[in-house]
Amino acid sequence: MARLVAGISPDHDTQAIEAALKAHDIDVAAVKIYAKTPLESHRESGLDFEYVIKDMDFNSLSDDETKNMGILGDGGGTGVPGLTSSNRPSLTVSSFAETEAAPDYLSGVAIPDDEVDNYNEAIEEGRAVAVFSAPDADTTTAEAAFKAAGLKNVRAF
Repeated sequence: MARLVAGISPDHDTQAIEAALKAHDIDVAAVKIYAKTPLESHRESGLDFEYVIKDMDFNSLSDDETKNMGILGDGGGTGVPGLTSSNRPSLTVSSFAETEAAPDYLSGVAIPDDEVDNYNEAIEEGRAVAVFSAPDADTTTAEAAFKAAGLKNVRAF
């Protein structure tokens, strides 16, 4: 038996989601909405929102802010022949930073690996993902409620 239902909200219509859940007798406390940024309509809703903004996607300190702090990227030292010549791009701290190709916003949600990318991509593009989680509940009612609310890519896991 499935224990989790997920769906993508294309327009963050929290009123429609909440109304459809209540109309299908779904406990709204068992639904969490994952979104990238807070919206005014979220505050007015009775739904539980989790904002998945990455704390630091990259080193936000510019090289000038790290100068003379005793860390890699300090300026004012001896030049390295072949690396600091004018015909090569300069190396900075940010040159060594790695960024994720696709952030995993839903790492704590039990969505299978072969499906989670669809939901992560939706969040990355600014849409919201609704997740109903109830270990002992029949999820067919939740699926119907999600579809009635206009959610897309509704799946039970």
